[in-house]
Amino acid sequence: MKKQLKRLLILSLFTIITFSINSCYNDYGLTTQDYDLVSTFFKKGVDFKKFQTFTLLDTVMRVTNDGEDPSNVDTRYDNQILNDIERNIKNFGYSQIRQEDVDSTNLPSVVILVSSVSSTNYAYSPGYWWGYWGWYPGWSYYPGYGSGWGGYYPWYPGGTVYSYTTGSIFIEMVDPTDIDTENRRVNLQWGAGINGLTDDSSQNLSRRIKEAIDQSFKQSPYLRIN
Repeated sequence: MKKQLKRLLILSLFTIITFSINSCYNDYGLTTQDYDLVSTFFKKGVDFKKFQTFTLLDTVMRVTNDGEDPSNVDTRYDNQILNDIERNIKNFGYSQIRQEDVDSTNLPSVVILVSSVSSTNYAYSPGYWWGYWGWYPGWSYYPGYGSGWGGYYPWYPGGTVYSYTTGSIFIEMVDPTDIDTENRRVNLQWGAGINGLTDDSSQNLSRRIKEAIDQSFKQSPYLRIN
């Protein structure tokens, strides 16, 4: 309960900061990039050097507005987001096992999940990860980790509504062997939240996305294993 409350407090603070930034967007002559925010945190006590391989899921999941059709969400930057994350994690010494190559004999140490939200209204999470892991090949081979399990998505408890005023990207690193059997959760090892104003040119948005993802790794040197 304390851990869940802590995560909700982190999200609340992140949202308050975002709202405050957006409310003064037109003041002081600052550019959109001046309001970009990168937050990172990790599970206390984790030795990241024990992780050697990773799988980056090939889809940026959408946290959409209540009733919004996910197919209407802008996906122009998805490939760039995934490529920038892949480049950074490889530079930190991790070897990639591609999603299509994962099976019971070829499992990664960690899995990288990516999601995004872009809204000025209310964002609703239907609980994407619950039951998602059962689809993923090989996970049922972990002891006690059957196909009926789902992942635990710490920022978005299923069926909860939050307010957002800008675009956000969330990156999560999970260890599928670090599970909470009682609460049926896959625990987060590291996470990054990237938030910024989306009122900008495509060229500038692309540059800012790259710089923000790079920054999330730059401020997480403990992830490096080489």
